[in-house]
Amino acid sequence: MLKYPVYPLIADMSGSSRWYSAMEWIGFTGLTLFCFFSLLSIAGANIGLALMLLALVLSPDAWRQLPRQSLFRAAVLSIVYVLASRYMLTADLIGDLEVRNNQTRDWVLIFLFPVTAWWISRHPNRYLYGLGLMLAGFTLGILYSLWEMDLGGLLGGVRTGMHFGKPVIFGFDCAVAILAMISLSAYWLNPKLKLSRTQRAIRVGVSLFILLFYSQGVVFSQSRGVWLALLVTLPVVSAILWYGLKAGYVVDKRRLGWVGLVALTVAAFAVALNWKIITERVADEKEVFGVVLSEGLDKAPLDSSTYRLHLWRFGITRWLERPVFGWGPGMTESLVEAENAEALKHDGKESFDHLHNAYLELLLQLGLIGLCFVLWLAALMVTCLVRNFRQHSVSVYWFSFLIGNFVLISVYSLTDFRHLHWNWRFYWLILAGIVFAQCIVRSRKRDGESNAD
Repeated sequence: MLKYPVYPLIADMSGSSRWYSAMEWIGFTGLTLFCFFSLLSIAGANIGLALMLLALVLSPDAWRQLPRQSLFRAAVLSIVYVLASRYMLTADLIGDLEVRNNQTRDWVLIFLFPVTAWWISRHPNRYLYGLGLMLAGFTLGILYSLWEMDLGGLLGGVRTGMHFGKPVIFGFDCAVAILAMISLSAYWLNPKLKLSRTQRAIRVGVSLFILLFYSQGVVFSQSRGVWLALLVTLPVVSAILWYGLKAGYVVDKRRLGWVGLVALTVAAFAVALNWKIITERVADEKEVFGVVLSEGLDKAPLDSSTYRLHLWRFGITRWLERPVFGWGPGMTESLVEAENAEALKHDGKESFDHLHNAYLELLLQLGLIGLCFVLWLAALMVTCLVRNFRQHSVSVYWFSFLIGNFVLISVYSLTDFRHLHWNWRFYWLILAGIVFAQCIVRSRKRDGESNAD
C-alpha cells in the first residue's frame, strides 16, 4: 500500500546497480525527513541533511553532473572563502572562539543547497513534495503551540514566535506560506485543469482559508520588518500572475476578478480583526522617529527602531576599518561587547549579538568579498529562474512564488539578521535547492538532446 504514493517520487532505477539504488533511497529518505522537520525540529532536519549529504558523496552520478554547474562552483568557492576568513585571513583576531566556530559552521551550512538541489532534481514531483512537507511540518508546529497557549492573551496582543520562540522568523515563514497559497489559488484557476466549478471553488476556498490562517500568524509575530517585506512582495507576485493571465496561464479576467475580490475581503477581515494590534505596533514608533528627525539619534529614547539605527551606525563604522575581508565569521558579538555602549545593549543589559541588518552583517563579518560571493549566487539563481521561465521550463505559478521569496528575503534582510538560525537556514536550503534543481534538470535535458543529436 505504501508503494503507490512513494513510487512516483523515486527516480527511474531500472537497470541500475544495487549501490546506485541504495544511494537513491537513502537520498530520498533524507530529503523527506529534512523537508518535514525543516521548520519543526532541528534534530530531525539534521538527520535528514546528514543522510542526503552521505548519499550525495557516495553517488558517482552526482560528481559527474554537479561540478559542471556554475551554481555548484559558486557555492564551493563561497564555503572555501568562509573557512579561509575564519582560519587564515582573520585567525589572529580576539573573540569568543565558540561563537566564531558556530557561526562559521552556520555560514558553511547556508551554502550547502547543492545537496538538497541534487535530490530534488531526481524527480519532477519532488519540487512540490519538498515544499509541501516543509509547510506541513511548520503547520504542525503551530497547531501544537496553539494547543498549549492562552488564546485569549494571543488575541489580546501578546507577541509570539510559536514553536520557534523567535517571533521574527515565525512571521517570515508565515509570509512564505502566504505566497505559496496565493500562487496555489491562481493555479486552481488554470483552465487546463479538468475541474468542475464546485471542485474549483472548494480548492480555491480552502487555499484562501489557509491563507487567512497564516495571515494571523504574521500579525501575531508583530514583526514590522516582515510586514514591510510582505507589503512590498505582494504587488510583485500579483504583477507576475497578471502577466500569466495575459499569457494564457490562468482563467479569464472575470473569474480572476471574483477571486481577487474574495482575497481582498479575506485580507480586510484579517486587518479588521487585528486592528488594535497593528495600529498599536505601528504607532509606537511615530513619536520616537519624530525626535530622531528633529533632535538627532542620540537624543531619541531607546526602542526597537532606535536600537537598530545605533547598531547600523556602529556596523558601518567598524566595517570601514576592514572593508575588504571584514572581521571574520562570528565577530559581531565581540565587537559590540567591546564597544560597551548603552545604545548597543538590549534594555541596557546584554549586548546585541547581531546588527539587525543582513547586508551590514555580511559586510562586517565577510567584507566586500563575501558580499560579492552572495550577490554572485543570487544573480545566478535569479538568472537561471528567469531563463527557465522564458523557455517555459518553469510555470508562472512556481515563478511567482520563487521570485516572491527572493523579493521577500531582500526586503526582510534590511531590518533583521536571523539567517544563521536553524529554521531560516533550513528554509533557505529548500528554496535554493528548488531553484538550483531546475538548473540541473535543464542542463540534464540539454545533455540528453545533444547526445540524441
